[in-house]
Amino acid sequence: DENGWLAEMAIPFKSLAFDPEADAWGFNFARSIRRRGEEIAWVTRNRSYNPSISGRATGFEGMSQGIGLDIVPSLA
Repeated sequence: DENGWLAEMAIPFKSLAFDPEADAWGFNFARSIRRRGEEIAWVTRNRSYNPSISGRATGFEGMSQGIGLDIVPSLA
């Protein structure tokens, strides 16, 4: 839009290790533009990138991870 851009991503739960009983997850999102020396993050990151200072997202209780198995049929 006229104010910037929007990005949407789908990350399969089977690709993440998580506690299915937890209702809150730590998250952080960042964008880097190297040519400008610019880095923007949802939660400011310190030099050690400490995960304990991540943002908190809630509403994830009862999520199912799945078995992490994809079957792709093929003929030879």
